[in-house]
Amino acid sequence: MIFSRLLLNKSSSFDDFGVPGTYMSVLLLASWLLICVCIIRGVQSSGKVAYFTAIFPYIVLLVLIIFTATLDGAREGIIFYIVPRWELIGSFKIWQAAASQVFFSLSISFGSLIAYSAANDFHNKFFQQMCIVVSCDCFTGVFAGFAVFATIGFLAKSLNEPVEVYATASGPGLAFITYPAALAKMPASPFFSIIFFLMLLALGLGSQFASTDVPVTALMEFFPSYAKRRSVLVVITCSVFYLASLPFACPVSIF
Repeated sequence: MIFSRLLLNKSSSFDDFGVPGTYMSVLLLASWLLICVCIIRGVQSSGKVAYFTAIFPYIVLLVLIIFTATLDGAREGIIFYIVPRWELIGSFKIWQAAASQVFFSLSISFGSLIAYSAANDFHNKFFQQMCIVVSCDCFTGVFAGFAVFATIGFLAKSLNEPVEVYATASGPGLAFITYPAALAKMPASPFFSIIFFLMLLALGLGSQFASTDVPVTALMEFFPSYAKRRSVLVVITCSVFYLASLPFACPVSIF
């Protein structure tokens, strides 16, 4: 019902931007209210929420890996994932894509790592924590790949298509088109669809906490007198970001 309503409100072309829809605007407002409440006290509040946003996706991925491994076609998808294609090693685009993924997944130069470092003790064991974060990031990418390609293998098998047809999907196309299409064909699809999108919500919130903390921390560092008014800065920042993100609630679509 929800997706039908969104499709009916979809614009006719990318040039037809339209105006923000009420339904999406309210959901966007709820998201920013949730972000505001979670980061209003800094690491004291966002740190506690991070236990959920960081651990819950691993639980969902583990459940998906265990279940999808039993589906017909999962073996082909996993083999496609783990078998190297040596002819691509010399391609500059492959290394460029890999480097871009590393920078993006670690949030390098996004400012969030610098913002969070402001809450660290001066003698914090930075090198040790850096090794842990980078190792966990690499493990997560490999771990998530098994769930994705097992599901893609199942989708390809069910549609009598080669795995390569769906393995090239990435970004929004993978998360919101290919993967949901595979989930819809699984047994107990409503349950897996719910936990999958809850996982995406948790991942999105975790990233947004860090990004929103960047301007707040920067203002507090440049103007120390505002340090005791963090809650006011958070409310103002979230309000400005909500207004700036309203164009994303318009009916224009790339799909």
